[in-house]
Amino acid sequence: PAETEEHSDEKMRSQSDIRLVSFSLLGREYALPITVIQEVIRFVKPTKLPAAPACIAGIINLRGRVTPLVSMRLLLGIPGEQEDRFIVVCRHRGLQIGLMINAVSTMYKASGDDLEWNVEGNIGVNAQLLMGLYKSGEKLISILSIDNLVQVVLQGGRTHA
Repeated sequence: PAETEEHSDEKMRSQSDIRLVSFSLLGREYALPITVIQEVIRFVKPTKLPAAPACIAGIINLRGRVTPLVSMRLLLGIPGEQEDRFIVVCRHRGLQIGLMINAVSTMYKASGDDLEWNVEGNIGVNAQLLMGLYKSGEKLISILSIDNLVQVVLQGGRTHA
């Protein structure tokens, strides 16, 4: 099957409107472009991998495809415990990856004026995982970069190059 639309951060930055799906992690809201999300499923206990980095919870078999599950809390360095109840299944350049989250918050249709793309300098921690910020009223929502997220996972969970 030919993939009609391949996501990239660059293509995303050039669009005037983007649709985002957001979720919360211990009070902070994060979002992903809807173009990278394949589906959201109920949490499935993964099979642990002995040598996997801490942020990789394990793997699941999703309709015949091996899918690594990433603990977003551990990857983003968020302290505390939170029960992961859902998995956001994302696709990226032929790979499938599951992001463990507590709950989907909402969907946004973000327009260019409310989006800020070059935020690496003013964020700090794990800035390379962020693609930008979306301002919705008084809320600031961090837009995650699927490009960088997959890269970090492929590098064994290290967020600093």
